[in-house]
Formats: sequence, structure tokens, C-alpha cells
Amino acid sequence: MKLRPVQYIGLLFVLVMGARLAMTLTRPKPVTLPPSLFLHNNPPLPLPPMPAVTPPPALPPLAELAAPPAPAPTANTPPPPPPPPAFRASKPGADQFQPLPFPKDVTEPFTPEGFKQHLEHALKECPMGAMELVSMDCKEFPCMALTELKDETARQANLNSCMPWIEIYEGGTQYVASTQKREGQEFHYMTWVPLPPHTADAKLVMLRSHRRSKALVKAFTSK
Repeated sequence: MKLRPVQYIGLLFVLVMGARLAMTLTRPKPVTLPPSLFLHNNPPLPLPPMPAVTPPPALPPLAELAAPPAPAPTANTPPPPPPPPAFRASKPGADQFQPLPFPKDVTEPFTPEGFKQHLEHALKECPMGAMELVSMDCKEFPCMALTELKDETARQANLNSCMPWIEIYEGGTQYVASTQKREGQEFHYMTWVPLPPHTADAKLVMLRSHRRSKALVKAFTSK
């Protein structure tokens, strides 16, 4: 079927109008923002506060960094040597059969007066029971004391456990116990002799202590 020119013009008009209508329907509508949302109406937002920056600690000098660390003390480190004894009574080569003389530079606790004073103080300050000083022998160095033990507490007491005594006589004290019978009764005695600070003197004092104790008890009980 052939169209006439007028029909062609009408058909073309319809197609053009339909295309324009389709473009109008599919075109997005413009969005109008409210006045409050425009950027030029809003003030700039404030920036958050910045935290304070602490400068890093200063590095030590290079000499300290290069120095090796000090060696830590170990259990194998030997202790410092003890101080030398304050005095010595014996001569090199002395034996136990010769009494020791009092040295000229003897310290106060080993003098006869000092020894008696410290012993009486210890008997008062420490729980020595009924222990009584009955005699002393200062014919040789050091002095030896004889005490009578009049109760069970005294028989169990020991000057080596008395703090006022051992703080002065740090080398220890040699003691010898003895029992004497007279008229059917038993009498208990204890002799005490402090050990001098020099090891050679202390050894000789221990070797002579039993002989000296026996003689001191005999001299007291035979009165």
C-alpha cells in the first residue's frame, strides 16, 4: 500500500512528537535544596583540638652508650678479708704448756677489770638463773671466771647465748663444767674464758682451758 505525501508528513509528525514526549517523561527532575543546606549559608565547622606533642627524651651521650655495663656481683666473688687482730699474746712457736702473758696493747674487755665488769653485767641482763661469780684467775692471759650454778636454770644457761656478752667477745667463750661433792651434797660449777681475737692465741687458750679450770675449782673448794 503506497502512502501519499500528506500521509508521510503526518506519520513523521507523530514520530517526532512521540520521541519528544518520551524524552520529557524520562528526564530527571531537578532537586531544589532548602536555603539552610547551601554551603554559603553555613559557617565553617571547627577543627578538633590537637593533642599536645611531648618531645622524646634526650639520648645519653655517645660515650655512655659505648661504655660496657658494669659486671654484676656473683656468688663467686670473695668477701673482703677481715681486719687484722687488735693484739696478739703468744709468740710464734708457742705451745700449750706455757701460760700466755698479758699483751701490752690488750683491749679493755680482756683486762681483768673489764672482764669482771662485762661478766657481772651479762649475769644480770641475761636469764642465767642462780649463777654466781665466785672466783677469778688472772695469773695468765686471758682471765678465767668460776661460777657456781645453784639451780637448774643456771646449769642450762650459756654465756654464748647472751647478747650483751657475745657483742663484746665475738670470738666465743670456752667453758668447762664440773661437779664437786662435799658432805653428801653436790655442787655444780662452770668456768668461763673468752677466746682472744688472734687465732693462735685462741687455740692455745682452748688447749689450756681444762687444766686451768681444774686448778681453779680445786683452789676454790679447798678453802
